[in-house]
Amino acid sequence: MKKGNNITLKESLKLPTSRSAEDGNWKGWGEYMEWKKSKLSAQFQKEADAYKDTTAIFKGISVYVNGYTEPSAAQLKRLILKHGGEYHIYRTSKTTHVIASNLAYAKVAKLKEKDKIMRPDWITESVKAGCLLPERLYRLFSSCDSAPTPGKLAVPGAMSKFVVPVENPSNAESALPRQKPTNVAVTTDPNFLQEFYDHSRLHFISTLAQELKSYVLKMQQTKKDRSSDRKRMQDSIASNRQGSSSDMAVSNFRPDDPFIAHLDLDCFFVSVSLQKYPELRGLPVVVAHSRGKGRVKDGDVSSLSEIASCNYEARRFGIRNGMLLGDAQKLCPSLKSLPYDFNRCKEVSTTFFSLISRYTADIEAISCDEMYLNLKELCSSIDVSSSEAISYLRQEIFSTTGCSASAGIGPNKLVARLATRTAKPNGQYAVTSKEVSHFMEAISLGDLPGVGYSTLKKLSDLKVTTCGDLLHLDLSTLVQRFGKKIGETLYAKARGIDSAPVQMEAIKKSLSCDVNYGVRLKDWDETVEFVKKLSHEVAERMRKQSVEGRTFTLKLMIRAPEASVKTMKFLGHGICDSTCKSVTIGTHTSAEPVITRTVLSLLRSLKPEPTDIRGIGISVHKLRSVAGSQKATDKDLIRCFFGESKRADNWTKRSQASTSDLNSAPTVDDDNTVTDVNMSNLRNAGPLVEKEAASDPGASSFRNKQVECEADKEVLDSLPESIRSKLTHLLAADGMAKSKRSEREQHLEAPEEVAETESESSEPNTQCSLLIPEPSQASGQSNLHLSHEIDQQVLEQLPESIRKKIVRQIEQKRAKALDNAAPRLELPFSSFDVYERFDPDEFEAVKQVVTSWIQSNTLPPPPAVFRVASFIVRLIYTKYLEMARTMMVYLREAMRKNPKLKLPVETAIASIQEIMVEEYGAPMAMDN
Repeated sequence: MKKGNNITLKESLKLPTSRSAEDGNWKGWGEYMEWKKSKLSAQFQKEADAYKDTTAIFKGISVYVNGYTEPSAAQLKRLILKHGGEYHIYRTSKTTHVIASNLAYAKVAKLKEKDKIMRPDWITESVKAGCLLPERLYRLFSSCDSAPTPGKLAVPGAMSKFVVPVENPSNAESALPRQKPTNVAVTTDPNFLQEFYDHSRLHFISTLAQELKSYVLKMQQTKKDRSSDRKRMQDSIASNRQGSSSDMAVSNFRPDDPFIAHLDLDCFFVSVSLQKYPELRGLPVVVAHSRGKGRVKDGDVSSLSEIASCNYEARRFGIRNGMLLGDAQKLCPSLKSLPYDFNRCKEVSTTFFSLISRYTADIEAISCDEMYLNLKELCSSIDVSSSEAISYLRQEIFSTTGCSASAGIGPNKLVARLATRTAKPNGQYAVTSKEVSHFMEAISLGDLPGVGYSTLKKLSDLKVTTCGDLLHLDLSTLVQRFGKKIGETLYAKARGIDSAPVQMEAIKKSLSCDVNYGVRLKDWDETVEFVKKLSHEVAERMRKQSVEGRTFTLKLMIRAPEASVKTMKFLGHGICDSTCKSVTIGTHTSAEPVITRTVLSLLRSLKPEPTDIRGIGISVHKLRSVAGSQKATDKDLIRCFFGESKRADNWTKRSQASTSDLNSAPTVDDDNTVTDVNMSNLRNAGPLVEKEAASDPGASSFRNKQVECEADKEVLDSLPESIRSKLTHLLAADGMAKSKRSEREQHLEAPEEVAETESESSEPNTQCSLLIPEPSQASGQSNLHLSHEIDQQVLEQLPESIRKKIVRQIEQKRAKALDNAAPRLELPFSSFDVYERFDPDEFEAVKQVVTSWIQSNTLPPPPAVFRVASFIVRLIYTKYLEMARTMMVYLREAMRKNPKLKLPVETAIASIQEIMVEEYGAPMAMDN
């Protein structure tokens, strides 16, 4: 506007007369905007008059829609005017609610505590419900009760464009008084694992289940007089028959009745917690964990706590176990949440199992609130039917524990378990053998135990959803589609066939320790220390359960690349990628040092970023009881003594990581072949060469000492008593500290060293000679000179079967006449560690060893090649790829010059290339 023309603001805003009662003469922008708002309000009211006969859901509510929403602002406007509300184009002081899907940070920062920011579905769902739904269920933002300054909104600091919804407030009173805030433990705390498992529901269930299984087993092994309790059951059932119909009067024991029962306590955790709060009975109640700053409040729709158990009043609203508490609150605003009461749960579980054991010992414990029963012996002894016995037991359970129980009865465990689902809640259901086919037809495939998501997906593709549908598929079709094992399982389960007995002693298949909450590690040292603590926990559980294992698996949860560092759930694991790695060792063990070393080796091979680890777990498989390990075979004894394991192929064989000499002699396997080193263990290889303690610092590096292996005392202590005593006797008889030299070794030594003798000790120590003979230089010699090749006293004390094998193998080795005369170098190698820096002197020393193989034109022993290969693997792990390539090329050249090296070197290079592909996605290029 030009000031010279004296055009005022009012004149510039003049509108046609038809649009203004004052011909456009306003006193500024404010007056114009007030006029515009009133005009739009009048237009809206005129439109609303057309819906006088509709509901008044939003009467008294004025809504302003901010930004993009789904449904759109125009659609929301029509819904509001149809149902008695008022729609504002502009936000004013009269606006009661703001509808938005998200807000920019600048707008959030200006919000006041009284502002009500609602999600669009508050409008749409209120219309569907026919009434105004509670606001707290649909608020986008709200004040936080735990905020340090009242009246301020809790807004995340790291926010760019949009704000993630924060927790919703609730004016409703909690079912319980507020608890005092608790300090949250971190992984570096000494008691972190103890705190974690003390509050872990899954740990509580699994641990208590194992204790109950042990209790049942112990109870079954002790003879107990149950006649008085059974007589009381018989009298009670007889009394009930007299007051019942005639049909009940003839319900005695019949051999063809189903006698397998499945007992399950209803809503276990909720039922136990309600005993402390009886005023909540009949109301929808769930049990969930409290958060770090106090118990979850009722009505908190943002809570990420997981529901462990819910009663049937809550299930009527669609609430299920495993659902997030915040989502459950949306379905049922009046939902009450209670904390766990582990102590009382343990008391109830123990009482439950103790009560049933008073009547029968045929029990299989499944969980802390669930069991199988074989009622045949009980029912036949007191002449009652299985249904009568179960009905009596359910009454006893309720009167003793205060918890109701449901039961299913069937001819086998599968049908009984499915019958329990029909009986719930607080009922019982029996299925006879003749009724199984009809009963199974209506069972959903998802209810069958052991049928997972992927199998259900394949079945749904075939339009098969129930067992009745599955009956139309023959066995060959199922086997072809799902494989032999799964196909046969589906075929049998769909027909209600289950041959599994009620096991009095359940066979434990695995044991594990997992932590997926609160894992926040800063560096590699903290990661290693935490894994050591977890290994200790695993060893303790194995000791308590008297089991040993062979296969160890390390499981890691790694933060996904797209996932935020800060998780929505406080200290939760968030969105993760899961990875795991397993290894099977030579013998069963429960020794903590062995477990720790094995798991740390797996950890190094996975090479995770410590700060991204959100969960760590260790599992042990191929378990056997310690009692069973007493039955070790002769072959087990040989492997324990000499550190052997199964042969991988014709040449490669696993070697003890503590083998001390690069050029030590190969051992002999029990199948008439040379026991060599398994190249798959290159990642776990020990030191390339252990330095020998020499009294003379200037002693020649070609000094030839006895081949020795270090016997780990802790591992020795963990062996079964029978094997440990035999090994101790053998070691003592051999005079462990004595360092005998073979005739061949003496020939290689310098003249002045031949006369040297090493001091003997009368006490056995932890070193043992690998009593493996060398081949005779005289090819035509037929008799065995055991005095030069193997200790005769030790040989005589071995079991006869082992002694014959060793003698036979010596003869076969002698016939092959292998020449193992390569000189041994005393190399300056340090302990194997994949994180060591490269040492040029070490590299040259290894080259000298390979050179000695070429010059001697002999076949080096497998442990020697194994340790050279492990050195190359170390170079690969530490990213010295060029040096690794140089050494591999040098090995290949050595093979060309010494044909005897062909088989071991080719095997080693093939194993190294596998590791290269695993680590870098491609093999090492070895073209000159």
